[in-house]
Amino acid sequence: LVDRAAPPRNPLLEAPHSYHKLGAVGGIAAEPRALHFSGIDVGRTLTAKLRLLNASGAIVRMHISAPSTPFFKIDVVKRGRVMPGMAEEVTVSFHPTDLRHYHDQIRVHCESGHLLVPLHAYPSADA
Repeated sequence: LVDRAAPPRNPLLEAPHSYHKLGAVGGIAAEPRALHFSGIDVGRTLTAKLRLLNASGAIVRMHISAPSTPFFKIDVVKRGRVMPGMAEEVTVSFHPTDLRHYHDQIRVHCESGHLLVPLHAYPSADA
């Protein structure tokens, strides 16, 4: 038998970071607050847009951590600093391998706190 190595350590996911903030934190607002992919089909890729809006009056730097599962992927063109009223556009793509419920999250780090954007995908009965 082969021993399985422990996954690599990721300090962004460890204490003292707390990810209990959903929707908005410190002037950063996620639109929508959570992403839902319904009516999934095996082999078909679905995409959705996420906007991370700077609703504060100050310039903000943010670090966006990708989802940890291989089913969700993000594509973002980083601008560096986000001016007040501007937003980072994140394209989230989802590629299922079977019909079941999938979940993950996108983590956003900024000076004023840490934001969590839940991702959900599930088959739909009305398809």
